Amino acid sequence: MAFMLLASICASPAAVAYSPDLDFSYRLSDDNAEAQAVITDQDGDLTSATFYAIDENSSKVIWTEYRMIEGEKASLNFTWPLQSWWAGNGTDLVGPMLVVNTIGMPTSEAPYEALSAPAVLKPYPGSQDRTTLAYFDQDGVFHSLVGLDGASYYKSRELLGATDPGASYGLYVKNNLSLWEGQTSLRFFSLYHNRSLSPYPPLMLERSPIQHFTILLERKDAPQGRYLLEVEAEDSQGSKTRKIREMTLR
Repeated sequence: MAFMLLASICASPAAVAYSPDLDFSYRLSDDNAEAQAVITDQDGDLTSATFYAIDENSSKVIWTEYRMIEGEKASLNFTWPLQSWWAGNGTDLVGPMLVVNTIGMPTSEAPYEALSAPAVLKPYPGSQDRTTLAYFDQDGVFHSLVGLDGASYYKSRELLGATDPGASYGLYVKNNLSLWEGQTSLRFFSLYHNRSLSPYPPLMLERSPIQHFTILLERKDAPQGRYLLEVEAEDSQGSKTRKIREMTLR
């Protein structure tokens, strides 16, 4: 589900007969910007809507919220807390980066995989890069790393306990883990307004898996400046409609 979500965000609009109709407005307060969107589709096959907050100066997307929808009409509220996502390992910090709310995870996993971020995994120097999704809880704690092919590279002790109660985390690390502190690195991405992705310098995994390799998502307040708020709607044929509003933070 998360990989499909990422593909939808980065894909170009398809040329099809009917596109969704979309309109939205926003309200800015001291601690957030709230967008109210109304989406309709003549074919009645709406599938998703995505909200983006974009730094107009850098063209980087600094906040994303994804929703699954269906039918011919949807009324949605999106809230941007006037912040961006960054990732650090206790020494280095990169961002703002692409982080997406995760949808459709099993109940036992959902609290530990509330957020996801695409990342390039290099298990050790000289090894082949692997495309993955890193999963985090709402506090930004790193809990899971899954490959594009579904291979599991890492589960936290908390996630393993939720999905396999009674399992020994020590045995899991010994028999299954293929990440090594001080050797393995992750490269996260920035997403630009034109939907292109650009990797940041690698973050080395530090310390032990029981300490989540010290990889942590952090929120940073958005600086004063001009921003673009965008809502994009998509239907089952891949047809997309985008609307943009300008906003200034003072």
